[in-house]
Amino acid sequence: MLESGCDFDKIIHTIKEYRKKQRNSIFKFEDKNFYFVETQELQNRIDEIKDFFKSTEYFIRKKFSFELLKETLIFEGYYSSTIEGAHSTMKRAKTLAKGHEEPKNKDEMMVLNNFQALMELREKNQLINHDLIKNLHKITTDKTLEFETDSGVYRDEANEIVDAEQKVIFTPPANIDTINKMLDELLEFLEPDDLKKPIDNIYRAIAFHFLFAYIHPFIDGNGRTVRILFTYLLKYFGYDMFYYISLSEIIYRKKAKDYYKAFIDVERSDLDDKNNFDMTYFFTI
Repeated sequence: MLESGCDFDKIIHTIKEYRKKQRNSIFKFEDKNFYFVETQELQNRIDEIKDFFKSTEYFIRKKFSFELLKETLIFEGYYSSTIEGAHSTMKRAKTLAKGHEEPKNKDEMMVLNNFQALMELREKNQLINHDLIKNLHKITTDKTLEFETDSGVYRDEANEIVDAEQKVIFTPPANIDTINKMLDELLEFLEPDDLKKPIDNIYRAIAFHFLFAYIHPFIDGNGRTVRILFTYLLKYFGYDMFYYISLSEIIYRKKAKDYYKAFIDVERSDLDDKNNFDMTYFFTI
């Protein structure tokens, strides 16, 4: 760095100042501010998605059969469970989804539960609320938790977010009153509001994905639950072809490390101000 004549500290300072000016505050809770910077890369990705929904492929979507949808939801259920450490096979996932056999262990139960939860939401078209979240969690975690009484019930004690190797990623809010209030405001965030700055619904769905995981409202099963909610939310906002794409398969095959690292990067995005969280890291995985 010395040989190049560059002032590294000055470059970092300039970048930070630029990013501060480009912040889009997307969610505020008490003294916490969650924001993102709409980079050119992000804009390009959003444009590509929107272009697809104007394409011929999208307009012939009615030709997609229910069997194709079912196949995709099997993939989503399988890979979402695999991200959380479940061990099974795609062949077993298909057998379970078709009802030909019963799950033999907890891992297979996770896979089947995920598929059933996705199928439960297939015909729904309502904005996410507490009852929907709790019911979805109850289906997703059926017979897979240490204590069955935790299924479909928000936690009432502190918890930690861990990856598939049980390594702590970060610690979510521990105060139960704070958790409940933050959840209420997160659900309000999903509602349209003409008085606020317009936010593209894709950004809104991605932000919900991160914030729900950040709040971590359940003792266990938060990851599986939020990935299903994310898929559903995209469908609810009109991007229904995402129901024919297994997002968890993409995360598992290509982005698993980046997916978990993004949570850490957001939490540590501003070491000078622990109450500012740059979700751009999560938006761009």
